[in-house]
Amino acid sequence: MPAPAAITLAHHPRWGALFVAVAATGFAATLYAAWYYVPRGANGAPRVVAAAFPMFAALMLFEAALTRLTRFPHAAAQYDWRDTWASVAAGLAQQAVLTVLQVSVVHGAVYEYVYDSIGSTLMPQGVYDAWSPAAMFVWALLVYDHSYYWKHRHCHTIGVLWAGHSVHHASDHYNLSTGLRQSWWQGAVGWAWGLPSAVLGIPPATHAAAAQVATVYQFWVHTCHVRRLGWLEYILSTPSAHRVHHDRRVHKNFGGVLIVWDILYGTFGDEGYDTGFLADAAGTPPPRAVELADETCYFGTAAPPPQWKDAVLQLGAWRMLWAARDVLRGPGWMACRIPRVFPTSSCVPRLRYTGTTPGAAALCYGATHAALAVACVAGRSPRYAVHALIALAAHGSLLDYAAPSRWVMETARLATIVAAFGAPWDPTSPPLDRALVAAALASLPCAVAAAAVGLRSPGDRRAMPSLGARAMCCVHSRQARA
Repeated sequence: MPAPAAITLAHHPRWGALFVAVAATGFAATLYAAWYYVPRGANGAPRVVAAAFPMFAALMLFEAALTRLTRFPHAAAQYDWRDTWASVAAGLAQQAVLTVLQVSVVHGAVYEYVYDSIGSTLMPQGVYDAWSPAAMFVWALLVYDHSYYWKHRHCHTIGVLWAGHSVHHASDHYNLSTGLRQSWWQGAVGWAWGLPSAVLGIPPATHAAAAQVATVYQFWVHTCHVRRLGWLEYILSTPSAHRVHHDRRVHKNFGGVLIVWDILYGTFGDEGYDTGFLADAAGTPPPRAVELADETCYFGTAAPPPQWKDAVLQLGAWRMLWAARDVLRGPGWMACRIPRVFPTSSCVPRLRYTGTTPGAAALCYGATHAALAVACVAGRSPRYAVHALIALAAHGSLLDYAAPSRWVMETARLATIVAAFGAPWDPTSPPLDRALVAAALASLPCAVAAAAVGLRSPGDRRAMPSLGARAMCCVHSRQARA
């Protein structure tokens, strides 16, 4: 595969401005809907993340169309259907696992206990009484974002936390779908870094609103279409700053909303300006006032995920962690503060996997069951969440191997749905149950036919190489040519 074309830092500035305008409009519309239309949570906090789902889908479609219409040359910015599936599946798996474990209930109970027992006694009585709701929200957002910086930094410097967070960095692509690729392990333990807000006496509803706003803000920075934002680069976390963070050789720029925390604590890396951060192939730092002509970021993790279904199971990094026998030191243990020199090299593969696009029937099959998995996760029921996890893992297995046994397993999964969720014509069944059974009954003939054809064809008995095998072949072939 030829090396992807380099992207100049001044490429399509007008399209970048359009992207910023569309993203800002979507963000403002999400906040308005969350505050005034979407039903609030049990603690009275607006459900900003739930209100943002339409914005996530709309912005991804807009970015994919913009990338194609403008013939955007950066390979990592392109949408690959398997990579996008993996990112969305990882986000759904995170929400499904958190639903099964009831993490939000545990988090809420612990936060309220700390708030009542420590925050109310540590802070002076009535210290926030004169504050307006807007001022209180800004204070909560600042406190949360500072705590998030340290959580994010610890996820890179501590091995047992990196095992979960590496899921977010696993994609060789860098587009908005990457923002949805989240880790269930980080979600299960990450809430502990929010307890300083309770100690400072910030009410639970205000803290929850600030945390969700910060989470939704971080979605739009996963893009290659926006290059530089002037002086905002030294205040906010921007797409430029976050691209540096996602470079597979870098562990810097941990801020969620504000980048000032990185500047304050010495972990800031500027894309194309910091002479201690970037250098050309000869090792000579460029002038500070001159931006580099080539995109210097190589996205993904040092070792790519072994299989597509690992986006759901998220066990690959745990296997490497066990093999390394080091649960304390993550890859950013030393790298987060030392200056880095990154000469670009054509022998380093930017995209470490290739493949063909399936037919329309296969895409429709996957899209239908993926939509049902989204509905199951949105149902917030452990019963539906378990089904979503099984369905996503099964679809990942179909992406990894062409062996007919995978379709036999898919047939068994569909038959189990029919047996477990009842008849689709039963009016007493919940609508989602009926939709699941109807989709399973419609898909059963396809799965049975695929399994039967595969079992009768000796050429199809051999499993396709896994993603890890294809990646290693790609790396070794490029190194041999170099």
